[in-house]
Amino acid sequence: MSNFLARLLLIAAVIAPGGDAVLHLGSIDGGAVGAGSTERNQHAFSARPSSAGPLTSTAPAVGDRRRARDMVDRYENALIAGDWEAAFELLSPTSLTREMGLEAFASERAAYFDSAGDRYVLADPARVSDWMDIAPLVVRAERPRAWLVEVTYPALAGNNAGYEQLVVAPDENGTWRIWPVR
Repeated sequence: MSNFLARLLLIAAVIAPGGDAVLHLGSIDGGAVGAGSTERNQHAFSARPSSAGPLTSTAPAVGDRRRARDMVDRYENALIAGDWEAAFELLSPTSLTREMGLEAFASERAAYFDSAGDRYVLADPARVSDWMDIAPLVVRAERPRAWLVEVTYPALAGNNAGYEQLVVAPDENGTWRIWPVR
């Protein structure tokens, strides 16, 4: 009887929206708290094509939070270094920011970082809980594995332009991408 109830609770936690907050499938350091990493999850991070097709999951995989934070850190470091092409390549091809093209992106980011300077602070990645406003900006993201990361720039503290919000998730092909949403 208790085995049946345990399975029922596990199914409910995985299926329910926001179930990862109850089940705690991973931690910031990538260590398993609840469920362990599976072979399928490990293949989702590979840059090599898989015959299994794109990953479709119902919950974030162990290490997703760390992956999102690391990706935003790489993006921000490329921006600070003026490596516009490297930063641009991390953006989702479906993001409005990337659709404007590399030249426009580089021009806008260069002007912005003249003011923002070379310091930034990453907030802990948070689960995207409200897709209402950002859904049109985050096309083809694997939403159950999406993380929202806020980046603040101390040089612009107290200024509305002093922060950005980025959604980080695998795209439809399992490639991790960034979608700027603010």
